[in-house]
Amino acid sequence: MPYGLYIAAEGAHAQDRRLTVLANNLANVDTVGFKRQLAICQARYTEPISRGSELPGSGRWTDLSGGVVVSMTKTDFSQGPLKETRSPFDFAIRGEGFFTVQKDNEVYLTRAGNFQLNGRGQLVTQFGGDQYLVLNDAGQPIVLDG
Repeated sequence: MPYGLYIAAEGAHAQDRRLTVLANNLANVDTVGFKRQLAICQARYTEPISRGSELPGSGRWTDLSGGVVVSMTKTDFSQGPLKETRSPFDFAIRGEGFFTVQKDNEVYLTRAGNFQLNGRGQLVTQFGGDQYLVLNDAGQPIVLDG
């Protein structure tokens, strides 16, 4: 494949990945506790440089750019807007930190603070159709009496 077409294809592939990340961010804009993803793009080295048979800055044709690539996605943990819900069991975290929740002896972290009480007085949150117990600082389920 001619070199220019290869670079154009790499650019199209990077844009496709970037748009996939953006579409996911838009689809979850109203999801409680959702943190957007960032697509990190960078210049791609040519194959000879990547293999180590050439060095960057040689001035040869193999030193040309290899196009652009999405090297990784990162979660943006910056503070989002807080919304008043008037529910006595909804909480928000201002600044850094997470709530810890548990299901089937597995502990997870979340910033979603839309909690409720289950039939046993335990503070829980829901993801999908599953209930997760909200844990206190000692790692025990939070139980509210009466």
